Amino acid sequence: MKNHSLFLTICLLLMSYASIGQLYEVPLNQRIDKSAYIFEGKVMESNSFFSPDRRNIYTSHLVQVYSVFKGHFPGDQIEIITEGGRVGEQAVLISHNLELAPHQHGIFFANPTSRPGNQQPNSGLHLRVYAGLQGFVQFHFDGINPKASAPFQVYQNPETELFPLIEARTGQARYNWASEQRDIEEFSIAYYFSYPQLSSSGSSLYLDFEIQASVSGGSYEYGDAGIYIEYDTALLGSSLAGAGKVIITAGDVTSSSDYSFALSDHGANILHLDISASDPPFDLGDVDAWPDDVLQVRVDVTGINPGIEAIFEQSLMEGESYYYDAGSGVYVAFPFVWAVDTVVYEGNSVIAIDSIAGDTVPAGINDFIGIYGSGFGNTIGKVLFNNADNGGADRVEAIGEDYVLWTDLLIVVNVPSKDSTAGTRRNPAGSGTIIVETTGGDTIQSTESVEVPFSLFNLRLGASDNFTTIQQKFADPRGNGGLQFSFHEDFPPNYRMVFEKALDRWRCETQVHITLSEEDTDIDSVSSTDGVGVVAINDLEPGVLGVTRNWAQICFDGTDFQIYAEEVDMIFDDSVSWFVDTIGIGIGSGQYDFYSVALHELGHAHNLGHSMDDNKVMFYTIDSSEIKRNIDLGSLTGGNYSVSISLDSIGCSIPTAITVPPMELFDCSTTSVSEFLSGSSLIVYPNPSTGGIYIDWGDIRVNGPVKISFDNLLGSTSFKQHFSASTEISWVDIPSSVPSGIYLVKVEINKNIYHAKLSLQR
Repeated sequence: MKNHSLFLTICLLLMSYASIGQLYEVPLNQRIDKSAYIFEGKVMESNSFFSPDRRNIYTSHLVQVYSVFKGHFPGDQIEIITEGGRVGEQAVLISHNLELAPHQHGIFFANPTSRPGNQQPNSGLHLRVYAGLQGFVQFHFDGINPKASAPFQVYQNPETELFPLIEARTGQARYNWASEQRDIEEFSIAYYFSYPQLSSSGSSLYLDFEIQASVSGGSYEYGDAGIYIEYDTALLGSSLAGAGKVIITAGDVTSSSDYSFALSDHGANILHLDISASDPPFDLGDVDAWPDDVLQVRVDVTGINPGIEAIFEQSLMEGESYYYDAGSGVYVAFPFVWAVDTVVYEGNSVIAIDSIAGDTVPAGINDFIGIYGSGFGNTIGKVLFNNADNGGADRVEAIGEDYVLWTDLLIVVNVPSKDSTAGTRRNPAGSGTIIVETTGGDTIQSTESVEVPFSLFNLRLGASDNFTTIQQKFADPRGNGGLQFSFHEDFPPNYRMVFEKALDRWRCETQVHITLSEEDTDIDSVSSTDGVGVVAINDLEPGVLGVTRNWAQICFDGTDFQIYAEEVDMIFDDSVSWFVDTIGIGIGSGQYDFYSVALHELGHAHNLGHSMDDNKVMFYTIDSSEIKRNIDLGSLTGGNYSVSISLDSIGCSIPTAITVPPMELFDCSTTSVSEFLSGSSLIVYPNPSTGGIYIDWGDIRVNGPVKISFDNLLGSTSFKQHFSASTEISWVDIPSSVPSGIYLVKVEINKNIYHAKLSLQR
């Protein structure tokens, strides 16, 4: 077995340093009561497949069960079925949908399902998670995120904040699932070196660190252990224990009187750290999936320069760690010991973030930020952004080809989108601070925030460290100019009127080519690839107000892969109390505004992901009695971007590019974004323009300096001009250096800002 190295580098220069469709919350007790099975488990593999009638795509996740809170399991593996996924050249992308991936670990709330299964777990069970995204509490093991999180909840210590609540509600104590069929590497104890720091006392210098342990497969009472560490005698000398150079004390796990400790030399260059537990025990500490400290270690490094090299001697540690089996009353050896290869300390420089270049960058368009600082190292570590799918409860990691450059002084990284591919998924980056983590485990959080005005959903092809991101486009696969919705025949008339108003808002602002059929459909709203984009009210997962299903096709145009929307279905929940009104006055307590939710889902139809700002239409949740009927500038910019990249030919043989619809087909009289942003309407013409515009000031009083700028779809200013106080400004020349495209004309007068959209066609 390979030894796993730990490098401790000490620099004496350091001696001077002394926290989706739009969601609503489903209470925990409801999730407990409505779930037949509640268990801790880890996703082992994920595979997408067509339903037998090929009208839908599901993904099968084989989950290893580690511990059980509710229900009886005849085997230790089950199958979780989720909607959506990718099979070959076809993909189903669903808003506010639970998407799982291998290695995800957490608590599942689940029930038997009529959805088709795809694998044969040893329990014979295939299940569906209750309440969608809220039916999975994900564990985090990175030391950056909280220990566990779900939409609306963060658990810093789930063992005390969550597990007792479930046990009290079910009346069933959590128990571990031990199976003889379990892969031995899945039932193991792992050891880590963690949290190193220098300390001094008088003229002596010490390196303090923890030895931590975690266990796969549930929670166990920690017993005896033998931990062996090999070190470099050329730096430290021989027989450290005998020389009095090392002190060990109890950690959190071993803090009770049941434990005693001994330190000895196992030869001249190996330390033996021995932990003994009482037999029978009285109050043993627990080890589980989270690394917890079992020992505190202090090494005297006075006069050591430049560093120490030490390793776990794994071969000596195998079979030396025990847990207590309360059923049999004996200590049992863990069958596998894993000494994790972790750099504990690298003191060549102190990590720091000085500034961030590109503080306003959308997610999902392959645009990047530059992080200036020091101490990053020259090996790619991690950059983490807020997770916009849960309001920043945890973090989203940039991966693989997201990293453009990584040096000790500068990191250049793409702002990651919400993206998915077979067996993996990632949430969208949102606004806020970022975290940099080096390969040595050092982390720092920026004081400066990154603004992410919008995010797009993309598809990833390839491995996580070598992938291609494909931006989805709209297409016209049936020769209608774009996509089309059909109301389900049972969709009520008042809902139709409100939905059409919300659709007009988007169509008038982004010129997206989505039309409404004059004929209703009787097609089931959950079926797909039927050529009909259905708008319906139907049963959804508890906690979900609306869902947008995007059926996408992947093709190769001879040079690049392309992905385009083939059909969009939109379903709203029929179990909540809706406020259905076009004016937005008089919403009752406990009602959800249908207009606001429709506007949000139509944002998803534009391929937009969630925003971190709870005032914006694309925020992941909405409260009852809350009104969000404005399209904010960031969402508008993102929607325009999605449309603009779809106006060019896709290049594949089946679809054609969408066209700009005749705007006289829509009611744009009361849907101008400018009217909601400023309270007054700014009119520019001609629109489209070939090189200049007239400005109709309407009722705007121009009695001070005027600043006019033209922002492109990425939010960057392409042209700006300042005028002194005047009431006669009516014509603005647009330089020939400004290319054709869609622009937001922004006018600032007396600290008031007005907007209008302009199509420039050279």
